[in-house]
Amino acid sequence: RSPHFDLSTIPKIFLSPGLDLSQRDNFETVFPFTKTGLLTPDNSVVVQNVKQLQEKLSHYLDIVEVRIAEQVASKSQAFFTAMTSHDALMEQLTQTITVLKALRRNINEIDKTLVQDSLNILRLERSRCNRLLVHEKLKLMATVHQSQPMIQLLLSTPDYVAALDLISTTQEILHQELNGIQSFRHLSSQLTEMERLVDKMLSTEFERYATADLNRPLTAESTVLDGDKLISIIS
Repeated sequence: RSPHFDLSTIPKIFLSPGLDLSQRDNFETVFPFTKTGLLTPDNSVVVQNVKQLQEKLSHYLDIVEVRIAEQVASKSQAFFTAMTSHDALMEQLTQTITVLKALRRNINEIDKTLVQDSLNILRLERSRCNRLLVHEKLKLMATVHQSQPMIQLLLSTPDYVAALDLISTTQEILHQELNGIQSFRHLSSQLTEMERLVDKMLSTEFERYATADLNRPLTAESTVLDGDKLISIIS
């Protein structure tokens, strides 16, 4: 490297990234002939100073340009290698994008032909099962809804045992199968009252039967009076 193009010959002020000629000290350093006493009425002196400064600045500029060219030349191989790698990388990236697009198309086809149809079958099956459950629940609700008239009919027979069995079964269904159904929220308490009513009716019937049996003439047969009725009362 020629010493003629050595950066050390350039004053440090020109190498400073924060050079600000609006600052008086910097300006007078770069243009020393502007200091007080150096400017004279003789224009030839000023012109000569300007020409000398211009030559120095041109020389400094030449040094910088030569150094830049040297740096570019020394890094050119690495630059071209980087560009070559960049081109290869871009080519690989383009190929990867193409492969990914094809993969996405294949996945969409699989999703449409296999996954979506299978999921739709599962949804339909679940919907069918839910509707069957709702249908069974509605049938159960209809049966429970008819329980009170049926209990009234059994009591009029009078079939107290069947009425109590129906009350017990209906209560069990209400608590296990129809718990939370708002339309039946009062039915359980109504059935409880009907059960108490049946118990009271049974007690009344038993008292009436016992009274009738005890009031029979002593000459009557010793067999139980109306045994079938007694069994229906106490069973």
